[in-house]
Amino acid sequence: MLDRLTGHRPAWKNARMIDPERVAVAGHSIGGSAAASAMRADPRFDAGINMDGTFQERVPASGLGARPFLMLGTTSFHTPGGDESWDEGWQHLGGWKRWLGVEGSGHSSFTDIPVLEDRMGVTLDPTVTLSTGRQVRITRDYVAAFLDQHLRGRHQRLLDGPTAGNPEVVFQHP
Repeated sequence: MLDRLTGHRPAWKNARMIDPERVAVAGHSIGGSAAASAMRADPRFDAGINMDGTFQERVPASGLGARPFLMLGTTSFHTPGGDESWDEGWQHLGGWKRWLGVEGSGHSSFTDIPVLEDRMGVTLDPTVTLSTGRQVRITRDYVAAFLDQHLRGRHQRLLDGPTAGNPEVVFQHP
């Protein structure tokens, strides 16, 4: 896909907006696992984010180089000892890394599904205690902070540790 977007004949008319020297790969669920696999396969990805996805392919013992990686997930499953693939992946990541858990979230909290649920007046996961607004805000803020820090070189204090404004976000230290 990166070749199709940044090659000599890009498939997208606005492809010039993409800086091929600053590219991250991010995904949710199996897409989060694919983010790590894409980084493993292609050194052009400078950073990666796994949002609540069990690693389907192991992070190699050699890691992903010094490239930064964010693991953002639920505290109901993606805590140390909860998902062995995260425990193992964490140990192999050699660059800058953060493992953030979000209390009160569910598997789909890191997607647009909570917004769609609100619009349709349904609840797919009754265990989620965060409001739709909080789910969206936390995901946007932490993903944006990660990308700003690692693609734009702008330090983001939000990623340094817990904040009073985001008590739901737990910095895991396995």
